[in-house]
This record gives sequence, C-alpha cells and structure tokens, in this order.
Amino acid sequence: MPIALGRGERWALLAAASYTVVNITLRAAAPEIDPVLGAFLRQVPVAVIAWLVVLRSGAVEFRPGHPAFLGRDLVWVLLASGAVSLVVGNIAYQLALVTAGLGVSVSGIQAGSVLGGLVLSTISLREPPTRAQGLGAVVVLAGLAAIGAAQTSGLLPLWYVGLLLAITAGSCYAAANALTRVVQKRRPLLFVTLAGASVGGLVPLGLLIGGRELLEPGSVLGGDGRGDGHAGGQGGSPPPRPDTG
Repeated sequence: MPIALGRGERWALLAAASYTVVNITLRAAAPEIDPVLGAFLRQVPVAVIAWLVVLRSGAVEFRPGHPAFLGRDLVWVLLASGAVSLVVGNIAYQLALVTAGLGVSVSGIQAGSVLGGLVLSTISLREPPTRAQGLGAVVVLAGLAAIGAAQTSGLLPLWYVGLLLAITAGSCYAAANALTRVVQKRRPLLFVTLAGASVGGLVPLGLLIGGRELLEPGSVLGGDGRGDGHAGGQGGSPPPRPDTG
C-alpha cells in the first residue's frame, strides 16, 4: 500500500534534512568560534529574510496603531520565545557540540525536545498527546538512546556535561515552540513569528557580545574567543584552550 505524504509531512522531511546539514556544519564550526557569537551569527540569515518579508507588507503586525497589530501580549510572547530558544538554547547547543560531540548532542537535544514538547503541550497548551503520539515518542526516545549508546566508544572527557547541555537546549527549543504555538493559534503568521522571535534573540546576544568586548576587547570578535575548544573533535588531539575571560 503506497504511503501518501501530505504537505505537512513533506515540509517535515525537508526540515529534517536541513537540520542534519545544520548540525554537521555547527559541529565543524563550534570549536573555532565563541558560543555567543556562533548563536548570534546562525540567526542572522533567518532574521534578515523574515524582516524583509514583514517590512514588505509594512510590518503592520508590529505597529500599535494599526488594526492588524498583534497586541502587546503576543509581541512579548514572541520576544520571550526568541530569548529562550536563540539565546539559552543555541548557546547551550554550541557548548554541547564541543564537549560531547555530534552524536551525543543530537541525541540529547532531540530527547529534550520530545519530552519537553509533550509536557509543555499538555500543561500549557492543553493539547495532550494521543496514544499514537505517545507511542511514537517512546520509539523515538528508544532510537535516540541506541544512537547515543553507539557513541560510547569515542566519548569525549566531558560528554556527560555536553549531554546535559544538549537536553537543556532541546527543552529550550520545546519551550520556544510552545510559546510560538500560542501566537500561531491566534494569528497564524509564519514570517511575523520568525521576525519577532529573532529580535528576542539577537538583541540579548548582541548586548552580550558588546558587553564582553567592552570588558575584554578581542575576546569575542578578535579571533581567539573560541568556545571551550579544548574538547577537540572525536578522536583528535585537543587544541590549546584560549582564555575567554
């Protein structure tokens, strides 16, 4: 019997493939860049595209005097989702990639996303999982555990710290998804949601970068502000750890 994929399933497959590429490139870059700067840079393209689309229509959803204004409560929800996901989540994930490697980090982040999503959707959104969704979550978690176990032969010294960071990042992403879901249920506007969340992430990250540069010039933007690069890659010799302050 042929399997019919709807629009949602096709988008989900494309997203999965895209995230795979993102994870690989992030793992390659993580030891060579400060985690705050990495979290900032990876969000810039999304913010630019989202704001170009939003500004093209006049950004009416963010103008308080316009009938299409989202409302202050929803705007604050979007800002909070960006802060949780793009600041806390992305920084934790950057650090997890360095301290635990790609396989453990991806397993941890997916586990945190699955468990966090189920809990938050049930508690905050009043959308309890169906029996099929619960069974699917169990299968996913079992698969993630198997993938993580397969990495035990080449674990980095601080893999357990990286695992906790990855689970934290996944939980942050789940929380941000729950927050944006609140907005989407009332106003299903994709690029408006991305634009608002990007501000909630980029502004705090920019302030963190600027503050650290003021306190210690060159610590982030000077080329030697790498994030915990001492962990090195799987099986490689650890590079010297820079003093990031």
